[in-house]
Amino acid sequence: MNNFTGKMWTCGGPEIISTYDALRWLAAEVKPASYLEIGVSGGRSMQTIFEIHRPDRMVLCDLWDPNQTWGGSGNTNHRHISDWLYARGYPDSSVRFLDGDSKVLIPTLKEQFELILVDGNHSAEGALQDLINCWPLLSPNGIMILDDVAHPSYPGVALAFTQFISCTPDVDFVMESRRVWWHRVALMCKRTGL
Repeated sequence: MNNFTGKMWTCGGPEIISTYDALRWLAAEVKPASYLEIGVSGGRSMQTIFEIHRPDRMVLCDLWDPNQTWGGSGNTNHRHISDWLYARGYPDSSVRFLDGDSKVLIPTLKEQFELILVDGNHSAEGALQDLINCWPLLSPNGIMILDDVAHPSYPGVALAFTQFISCTPDVDFVMESRRVWWHRVALMCKRTGL
């Protein structure tokens, strides 16, 4: 799928400042056929991927909680995302919405994904569980992104990230953006051949 296996993106890759930079770059370079996102909210991350490359298949998971306080859109369902995709001619059969708790819904998935964005529960326990649940769904040489690794309001995300990479033997490489301290993103690739 990609040609980044074994490379540190900090050496030869672009300057990744935000999640959107990472998504733009991955959409252009990797052109993922399948995309899973946890924490869709207003849909900006999915739209960033979609504007550059349309995945053949997407699964989008969110609680759609109107009371969420972390960048939430206040939407109570996925209708705004569905309408946005429909307006761009994306077939309903190519997108699946998981409306509810990712800790419950992600383990029901069986298919694999070339690109996964984890930006849901920002507690240490919640973020770690999302990472653990998503990793088996990541294709060999697939890329998983974790958002808000250094956000001062969500110290649990950094803890979850550290715990995850220390106990996951098939993480081939890790790249963390460091320029924007409050909104750091981590990218992980799944090693093949273990």
